[in-house]
Order: sequence, then C-alpha cells, then structure tokens
Amino acid sequence: MTTKITRIFLVTVMLLLSYSSRLDAEDDLASRQRKQVDAILAPWSRADSPGATVEVVQDAQIVLHRGYGMADLEQGSPNRPETVFSLASMSKQFTAAAIALLVEQGKLHMEDNVRNIVPELPDYGDVVTIDNLIHHTSGLRDYLTLWAISGRSLTDSMPEDEILELICRQKALNHRPGAEYLYSNTDYQLL
Repeated sequence: MTTKITRIFLVTVMLLLSYSSRLDAEDDLASRQRKQVDAILAPWSRADSPGATVEVVQDAQIVLHRGYGMADLEQGSPNRPETVFSLASMSKQFTAAAIALLVEQGKLHMEDNVRNIVPELPDYGDVVTIDNLIHHTSGLRDYLTLWAISGRSLTDSMPEDEILELICRQKALNHRPGAEYLYSNTDYQLL
C-alpha cells in the first residue's frame, strides 16, 4: 500500500512541477512580450512626449496594461492604464458598423424613427431616421457647438445625460431630414 501511495505522490509532484515550469515559461513569454512593447513605445514614454495607453490581450488574458508618456503635456499628467481618451470622430466608423450589424440582425431598420428609440427627442414635425443619423442628414444641431455656446469648455467632462438634455432642448432642426448633408456629432452621439 505504501508503494502505491508513494507512486501517486511522485506522479502528483511531477505533474505539479511540470505545470509550474509551464507557468514559469508562460511568465517568461509574457515578460518578454512586455519588454518588446516597452521597447517599441520607449520613444514616447517620456515626460515631454505625448504617449498612449496599451492593453495586450492574449488567449483572453490581459498580459500588458500600461500607460506610456503623457496624457496632458500642459498639466504634466502621465498616461495610466485607466486614462480615458476622447476618440471623437475616429469612433464613428465603429458605431456605424455596430448599427449595420443590428440592421442585419433585424433589431433595427434604417427607416426607424429615432424618437421610437430616444423618446426624449422633441417632435420636429418630420421623422428623423437611423439612416439620417448615419449619413449626417438629420438636421439635428451639433451638440459640441451647443455645448460651447452654453459657455462650457470642450475639455470639460460631458456626462451623457447632460448631452442628451442639451440635444432635447433644441426645438427645431437646421434643415428637414434628408434634405441636406451637415456634419453633426449629435447624430453619432444618438447612435
């Protein structure tokens, strides 16, 4: 009996050592990858340089999440893993793609009245559709312009509820939906 227990114990120890060395190898790999990313971003990882926040995910595990360089040179604020960046118009293409997927799945239709989804919007007398929002033909006033006119800075925090309230206070459109193209951040904020 003792021999059998000894063998089970030895096999268990060997499996644990094997697993442990595999974890060490994975740690070494992750460590090497972190060093590679650090080396790539070294030119921007200074107190006098704008930088970035980077997250590397491998096999559904975060292997790197760091800030490099500065988030704000004037304020001397470094980038941190939790730094939030305003992607502004760079995100519009992804928003449009997400809407296209919802249309493809039948969850939205390009002709849908936006007021059916955002009932807080006033009745402008004309239907503003998803299609109008995607193509900047809604006639809705640009919320960033409205924000600035209201005396606030574009660098201020912009809570979504305040933005929606500002949009909904507009009782008229710049033009009838579909009649003109007029770039409007409001369209994509609503999307």
